[in-house]
Amino acid sequence: PHCSPRVITMSDEENAEHAADEAVAADPKPVELTEHEKKFLVACSAGNKVQIEHYTKEQGLSANLKSAKYGLQPLHLVCGAGAVDCAKILVEHGADIRAADPMGLTPLHWAAGCREPEMIRYLLSAGASDCLNAVDEDGSTPLIHAAYANRPGNVAALLEAGADQDVQDKSGNTAKKWAIEKKRGDVLNIFDPKEEGDGEHGLEETTPQPASVSEADPEPKHE
Repeated sequence: PHCSPRVITMSDEENAEHAADEAVAADPKPVELTEHEKKFLVACSAGNKVQIEHYTKEQGLSANLKSAKYGLQPLHLVCGAGAVDCAKILVEHGADIRAADPMGLTPLHWAAGCREPEMIRYLLSAGASDCLNAVDEDGSTPLIHAAYANRPGNVAALLEAGADQDVQDKSGNTAKKWAIEKKRGDVLNIFDPKEEGDGEHGLEETTPQPASVSEADPEPKHE
């Protein structure tokens, strides 16, 4: 079976604290994080602007802090949560906008699965344009993640910025091919705008079942 892109959207804010607790769970050789650092990651998972400002401005925590278990940085979590204002705070405090996590996912990859196209636009305007066609370890670009996650607004924003829609992941699928396979009608309408009076490409609209943005479920889903 081939590997599909991970759906790295935030499922809901209620599980943020649990997710972040999992994110800093002990490894055989754990990185010791302070309680403030752990709470900072919780705030990033939840997109909590007030707390993020507190830990960066008042506590002086690094915007490039890495979580203990999977090496995610605050900007990855914030982008997955779709919290644009929080991303701006982190970038202002030196967050690496091009940093890839151990699976090769940049903040732009994480943003591709969120529900805020403005996050895509912000990252690109802030210097992430050279990550537009970056691939993760599965060969997936941000555009592929956005198409798979059924995020037509994100697909449109990425295409407007010049994303290469012909890139194939390791399974041989392009973003458009994933949209066809997963019956993402709204996404397909971005790739091929329908003529007035046309149907929705004959596809039934579906709602994806997103995994958490947290490191609690970092592995790709297998078809």
